[in-house]
Amino acid sequence: MIPSTSSFVAEVVSNRGREGVVESSDNALRLDLAAEQAPTPEHLFGAAYAACFHSALKKAARTAHVEIPGSSVIARVGLADDASGDTSHLTVELRCAIPGVDESTGRKLLNQAHSTCPYSRAVRGNIDVKLVTD
Repeated sequence: MIPSTSSFVAEVVSNRGREGVVESSDNALRLDLAAEQAPTPEHLFGAAYAACFHSALKKAARTAHVEIPGSSVIARVGLADDASGDTSHLTVELRCAIPGVDESTGRKLLNQAHSTCPYSRAVRGNIDVKLVTD
């Protein structure tokens, strides 16, 4: 159960899994995953993770008094088979562009964002996340 102190709750239902439809109870989202050129669950996870991580990166920059206009985050999400080939697991690479910020400062901001981002915290210990600066 979601705690009553949650500031936001999104409710999304899936019908027929990867071959079906996902839609939110508030009608903000409706996707036919079986349609030609339809997004995959990995697209959806990547979009959510990139947006959340970028917000955490911007917050880390504000805290450090660093301006990061023009920054962007690309999430590369994949499915990889384990050694036995029986199960798949997610792989994530977060590629961050922070124009005008030196490598050392950029790395500090990425690490701070990774420690506070709700998605990073949720997957920690379950998914290897590679952080890359461009």
